[in-house]
Amino acid sequence: MSKIVFLSDLHLSPLHGFFWPNFRTARDAADAAGAEAVIVNGDLCINGPESDAEMAFAATALSGFATPVLPLPGNHDVGDEPPGQDPNQIIDEARLARWDAAFGTDRFVRDVGAWRLVGVNAQLFGSGLEREAEQWDWLEGRLIASSHRRIALVLH
Repeated sequence: MSKIVFLSDLHLSPLHGFFWPNFRTARDAADAAGAEAVIVNGDLCINGPESDAEMAFAATALSGFATPVLPLPGNHDVGDEPPGQDPNQIIDEARLARWDAAFGTDRFVRDVGAWRLVGVNAQLFGSGLEREAEQWDWLEGRLIASSHRRIALVLH
């Protein structure tokens, strides 16, 4: 049987440490579980759309896992799709570039046992950005190539 740990809404920040004890507990438990992957499905930061420091802090925190980590962005990382909860933090190319610099990609595919884990950037849906169309094409290709595996679609 495959083990996969899911974490969400870590809200890490070098300025605000109130979630840090929860994060350390979750990290230690995930590593102790012997999982094949840890999926972090969004909101790694408190104010990632505006802060290189928060994005770098979250990336460093995730590098402390012994288990492979598959991160996905949330609205606190790259902003919201229009109209968004905060019109001053709408997803854009600069915010996506900040995420890419810290994490490399905003989507993933990984086969774990009988499962194909497919993670996508939910903040792109409805954004109208070129990257939204690229993600749809990418997703279609990964689903077609699923080789009859069970699919777990993960997003924020």
